[in-house]
Amino acid sequence: MRDKLEATRYPGVYRRPNGTFVVRIKAVSDRTGQPVERMLSLPEDATLAEARLIADDLREQARNRVEKVLPPSLRAFGKEWVVRKLERGEWTAGGATKANVEHHLRAHINPVLGDYRLDKITPADLEAWVDGQVRTGNKMNSVRTRWVTLKNLIGAGCRMYRIVNPADGVKLPKGASMTRGGKDLVLMPEQLRTLIAIAREKSPDCWHPLLMLGFSTGARPSELVAIRVKDLDLTAEVGKWQIRQHWVAGKIVAGTKQHEEGRPSYIDPETTRVLRILQQQRRQLVGEEGWMFPAGGRSADSGRCVTTTGLWVWLQKVLPELNLPALSGKALRQTNVTLSAMAGISQAITMAQVGHSSQAVHAIYNRPPEQPRQDAARKLGEVIHLDERRVDADADVGAKVGTKVGTGTDGQN
Repeated sequence: MRDKLEATRYPGVYRRPNGTFVVRIKAVSDRTGQPVERMLSLPEDATLAEARLIADDLREQARNRVEKVLPPSLRAFGKEWVVRKLERGEWTAGGATKANVEHHLRAHINPVLGDYRLDKITPADLEAWVDGQVRTGNKMNSVRTRWVTLKNLIGAGCRMYRIVNPADGVKLPKGASMTRGGKDLVLMPEQLRTLIAIAREKSPDCWHPLLMLGFSTGARPSELVAIRVKDLDLTAEVGKWQIRQHWVAGKIVAGTKQHEEGRPSYIDPETTRVLRILQQQRRQLVGEEGWMFPAGGRSADSGRCVTTTGLWVWLQKVLPELNLPALSGKALRQTNVTLSAMAGISQAITMAQVGHSSQAVHAIYNRPPEQPRQDAARKLGEVIHLDERRVDADADVGAKVGTKVGTGTDGQN
């Protein structure tokens, strides 16, 4: 059954029951004299004012007074899209988002769909692309990430050229939509200390100090692996790490995700002490410009820094000793943010420490685990039922007193 459309105050603009807009106009062509009807469903985020402008534009097109501009190919629009994101300040030139998007376009999207014009892409084309990504053995996390890039790109193009979005309704294969390559998991202090102890025993010159630094600062894994000796100021009790670059798409990129100039992050005293010893060794071996953590975790300089892949491969080997599943790339940051909140550190301080500029994004990383939430429920219960327990206790005391009074000698009170 078709949705009943509700008329708005603008001719040709209608509202569906779910709140989205539909533009339906009728006009007579100036060239042919024939009646022409046009209809277009607008995206969920379209406003009434935007719908009105689209209706006016469609009406002019139907009358053949305006020549319709054909949308560009996906490849051409992808270049425009990246430039527009940079101009609007949504991405930074050296940021991980831009580098990842360009990699997805170049390696996975354009070779298959790049020559398709935006208005010629169909849902079947997109489903075939997704199926091809899965069929060639890509991890579900990778497929999901590339699909998000493609969907956002097509959505932006359809809004600009006012065409129906073919990505609406296209779904990933079962199991791909929420997979992130590991479990979002917060380590409790005891688990964290055990993991650090294992790292100290198995890899004292690489994974041990690197993990301590990661949990202490809540840094992104891509920032954590790309540290030069000069980036760490460890002269004071509380050390300072000037985050100047990060690892993305197989290369080192200047700046951080939100800060092209880099940002400072502070290090707890114990981690500072451990890093200070390692920094002295690395400074003698490779100088100030050398990598703090060389590739493969070797003490000798390899000319390359460790990678996020190397970190997760190593973690995969030791996590079973803690009876833990594979962790997602957010584990270090989620643990830092969650334990900071549990320790009573203000949200503003934690946001500055990990480099979050949005409270909404920051909230994603605060994941109180089950046990602290159970403890909180017990404490809340004590507050809620305090008066009831007092009433019950008073009643018990009164009953005991009454019994004693009523059984006095010779029946006298």
